[in-house]
Amino acid sequence: MSESQALPKKVVVQNRLDADTGRVAPPPNAPGKSRRRYGGGALFGASALLLLVGALAIGAWRHYQAELGVAAIAKQSRSAVPEVRVGAVRPSESKMTVTLPGTTGPGRRSSTPTGSSGSPTSTR
Repeated sequence: MSESQALPKKVVVQNRLDADTGRVAPPPNAPGKSRRRYGGGALFGASALLLLVGALAIGAWRHYQAELGVAAIAKQSRSAVPEVRVGAVRPSESKMTVTLPGTTGPGRRSSTPTGSSGSPTSTR
C-alpha cells in the first residue's frame, strides 16, 4: 500500500508543473498578480467633462431665460401708450405771466471780461 501524507494548510506549494503544458503554474487557490487599473483616470476625466458640460448648459439656459425676459420688457415698453391728462385750449381775455422751471430771462451779466469780439481779453 501506498502511504499518503496531508500537507498542512499554511504550506505554500511553489513551482508546481501544469499537467497540460509542463510549465510552472501557480496553485489553484493562490491569489493572482495584481493588475494595474487604468480606468480610474478615464473615469475621473469623464466625470470632470460631464460636470463642465452640465455647468455650461445651466449657464446657457439662464442666459437664454434672461434674454427672453429682456425681450418681453422691451416689447411691452415699445407698445405701451402713456396716459396723459389734457385740457382744451381756449382763448382768455386777460394776460397772465407764468414762470416755468428753466425759463430764462434778463439776468446778471457775465463776470468774464470780454473785448469787442466777444473773446476774453488778455492782460499784458
